[in-house]
This record gives sequence, C-alpha cells and structure tokens, in this order.
Amino acid sequence: MPLSPSSRRHIDGAKAAMELRERMVRTGKNLAGQDLWTDDELNQCRDHYPDRDAIAQRLPRRSAEAIRHKCNELGLTPVRNQWTGADVMRLRKIYHSATWRELLAAFPGRSEDAIRVAANKRGMRRDRKPYKVTGNTMLDQLRTHCFEKGYTMPDLDFYAKSGKYFQRSEWRRNWFSARIIARAVRELGGEIKAEWE
Repeated sequence: MPLSPSSRRHIDGAKAAMELRERMVRTGKNLAGQDLWTDDELNQCRDHYPDRDAIAQRLPRRSAEAIRHKCNELGLTPVRNQWTGADVMRLRKIYHSATWRELLAAFPGRSEDAIRVAANKRGMRRDRKPYKVTGNTMLDQLRTHCFEKGYTMPDLDFYAKSGKYFQRSEWRRNWFSARIIARAVRELGGEIKAEWE
C-alpha cells in the first residue's frame, strides 16, 4: 500500500532531523555554527550555580547570556513565583493603604520590590502620606499647603526659584532659610504675618 503524502512528509522530516543531529554530533556545532555544550561544561554549571562569575571563569568561550540560558534549561534557576488572580485581587484591595510590613505579611516569600513591580504593572498607586513635620512652623505650614494642593517639593523649588532647597530637605542640616521659605509662601499666594498675644 503506497504511503500518503502526509505520511511521506512525516518520514522525510524525521529522516532530515536525524541527519541534522548526526551532523551536529560529528562537527560539534549547532546550526548557527556555535559549539555544542559538552558534559564537562554542563557539570561546571551544575557544580557552581548560582555563582555565575565562577562559571564564567571556567567557561571562557561562553557568554554570560549563554550561561544564564543554559542554567535555566538545566532547571537550576528558581521558578518565578507567578501572581495568581487571587493574589492580584488581594493586592488591589490593600496596596493603596497598607504599610509595607502588612504587605510583606500578606504576601510571604515576596520582596518589597516584587510587590511594587506587580502593583505598578497593574496601575496601582499608594495613598500619598503627608510631609513629615520639620519643627519649623512656617515651613510645616508651607509643606502642609503643598500636600493639600498636590504640589511636590520639586514643584515648590520651581515656584520659589530655590534650586533644590526643598527637594534636598536642606533644613535637615539646620539651615532654615526664612528668605527662601517666605518667597515660596508668596509665590503660592500666601502671606506671612506675625501674631502677638
């Protein structure tokens, strides 16, 4: 009984694949002309992972990307912990207002960076916290006003033409510049006045 065209193609494909494998074994190179990985190289990966620098020193003909890829193929790299739908829903509920301690407790095994990246990818934002109290009444009132209006410290520097005084929190070095603070108050439409008892 003659073979059907699809069966003939299947046999031809299998034969071509076997010839290709034999050629790669014979030449020691893959289709792209790169050297095939030897058993010794694979053992170096197994023995020294996760120290990729040590592996790279022992395998000078392999690039860092090739080593990373091969370690991944060998199952040496940890499996990435995917976010489930339930995880995302829980994160969406608490991310905006929970403290970082609460977030880390809610998602054990995940780092702060991993939680932040997952939230940012999904457009989640945290509630803004009021600016910390500095101890200078005039500066604290100015910063409270900025928070209420949604101004950032770079915005305040821009309006007050103060370089980076507010961004760098220069007052932490005990430099409360009344001139800069007063100019910022005026630029935001406020006025400074003394009150006497």
